[in-house]
Amino acid sequence: MCALCRQTPCDPRCPNAEEPKPAKICTQCGDGIPSGEWYYESPQGPICYGCIDDMSAQEILTILGEGMKIA
Repeated sequence: MCALCRQTPCDPRCPNAEEPKPAKICTQCGDGIPSGEWYYESPQGPICYGCIDDMSAQEILTILGEGMKIA
């Protein structure tokens, strides 16, 4: 039993509680993607919302397998 929250296992709000396991791991930054978070499933693997948000349009097109054309 935890000395702080008095529960077994610890309440998720307890500072002694274990870190929740991520549902996926981002292939770009290596951070965990928790359950319920948005991500993109690329051919190389999952990419978190934060990484997609930081990408340029050209980078996103490359991930999607598309490219820009010259007129």
